[in-house]
Amino acid sequence: MANPHPREQSIYETIEREKIKVPFFIWDLIYHYIGDEITAITHIVAFFHQNKEAIDIPSAKKIITHTQNIRALMDKILHPEKIPDRETLDSLQKIKKEDVHLHPLINELFTHYISNDIYGINMIVCFYLDPLDENPVPVEDAEKILGKIATMKQFMDQLSQRTNQAINLTLRQQQAERASPEEKGKP
Repeated sequence: MANPHPREQSIYETIEREKIKVPFFIWDLIYHYIGDEITAITHIVAFFHQNKEAIDIPSAKKIITHTQNIRALMDKILHPEKIPDRETLDSLQKIKKEDVHLHPLINELFTHYISNDIYGINMIVCFYLDPLDENPVPVEDAEKILGKIATMKQFMDQLSQRTNQAINLTLRQQQAERASPEEKGKP
């Protein structure tokens, strides 16, 4: 998991003092799209981890697809100039059209927590997906992935709380985890 940001406390104090917010339509993108991708990764990894099994190669490839989706969306949110003119998500079109940028402090936190943890998950999984020698991802590394996911969820929940915007990814994840095994199914 990403190490705590060295200026985290002072950044959050500034966010609270200056009442810095994340535009709602950007929170919506983050919560629904990035949150959904994080939830999908969590389900895949948790299934294998709970069964004390290595993550099989097809499921590991799905994890990479989800992390690529997160990276692509984060890149567009952090760099609106990269949003293509033919973008299909209305919220991304709004970011581009209105030239909306996250506050630099929020941008810094997103880059530190989300980008670093996604990069870490990719490094772990891609190590085992070497085309010359593909292998399942061991249970020990599944634990590391779950740690990185927990850090991302905690960050998003903390940012939501500090910006006084009621979004809670951890609660949403806990509700999903309480679903019956039949509802979850194998990844």
